[in-house]
Amino acid sequence: TFDFLGQVQQDWICGVFALAGNKVLLVGTAKTGLKDASGWERNEFALAQLNADGTFDPAFGTAGKTHVPLTTRSLISCNAATMQKDGKILVGGHGWGTTTGADYVLARFTANGVLDTTFGTAGFVTTNFQLNADDPGENDTLLALAAADDGTIVAAGEMLLNVPYINGRASFARYLANGALDSTFGVSGTAAIDLAAAAPGGQSLFDVKSLVLSADGSILAGL
Repeated sequence: TFDFLGQVQQDWICGVFALAGNKVLLVGTAKTGLKDASGWERNEFALAQLNADGTFDPAFGTAGKTHVPLTTRSLISCNAATMQKDGKILVGGHGWGTTTGADYVLARFTANGVLDTTFGTAGFVTTNFQLNADDPGENDTLLALAAADDGTIVAAGEMLLNVPYINGRASFARYLANGALDSTFGVSGTAAIDLAAAAPGGQSLFDVKSLVLSADGSILAGL
């Protein structure tokens, strides 16, 4: 165990990967103890790579660890992680914006723990879901990630409508390898699906907790 930033804060893990040579990659959230002007926590994506004996791998990041702050959002948490075919590491969660509430946030790192600045904007991608022009997209939370062999990326989670957040949608987004939304998917790269008609007991909130990509490109989602 270790305190990632030495701030005596509660850090947590959202992904664990077994690597060649019995190394282990840990992905999660490092709490900084800082908050933005609205009171939201300014946490950071955090990665650590361990050798087979549990020591930090000095070839990864800085002395075995990497952590990066968001510049345009206050990161709330890391909720999902996956690895691409080329070994790059995708990390996803949700962060608080200034006008759009919580949005999907993704970051990509190289296999050696460096933020991949060729992805999105300086290594980060944010996505706000809106059903129409009048909906600011109050709370969008990324909860699952999957990487296809062709380099595309599928993210999924939940979209909550305007307060009091009594209705929600299962939300999906597909990105190209460079982090841009894939315009051939859904509406301009995103899809928000209302499952209320098929839900038991009048359930109105839906979140996608897991994803699997089929060989034919279809998406299997676990709610």
